Amino acid sequence: MLVRVALIALTLVAIPAAAQAFPSEGEPWHLEVRAPGPPGTQRFARVVAEPEAGSGWWVTVTCGTVRARTGKEAVDLRARGHAAIGRGGQLGGTWTPVGGGTTGGFSVDRPDDRLLDLPVTMAPPCPSGGGDLSTGD
Repeated sequence: MLVRVALIALTLVAIPAAAQAFPSEGEPWHLEVRAPGPPGTQRFARVVAEPEAGSGWWVTVTCGTVRARTGKEAVDLRARGHAAIGRGGQLGGTWTPVGGGTTGGFSVDRPDDRLLDLPVTMAPPCPSGGGDLSTGD
């Protein structure tokens, strides 16, 4: 019985730590999104975020397709922008393509404290779908 109580207490202590896994101000993060593409390919999006002085993050966005058999990537978009966490806990941002072009954006819903298969919506040419978020180093 004592062991069971200790395990329950340990689990309850671990829950707040898991809640901190979503990006916090001042820590870098990386988002990877994959979606089906034309036959033999997969579409991808990568968002790499570095903390901005003050609040939010500077982001670098790369989107394109990858060949399933060879792993060779074709990049459709390289962009830079800014991201922040909104009042509702949603992570989002905007970007401008390197060299100019139409501004785009993305949002990551936080349905719970998981970091894998998060619902991600991205402006074209980037794919929307499930995304994996990595925080810290």
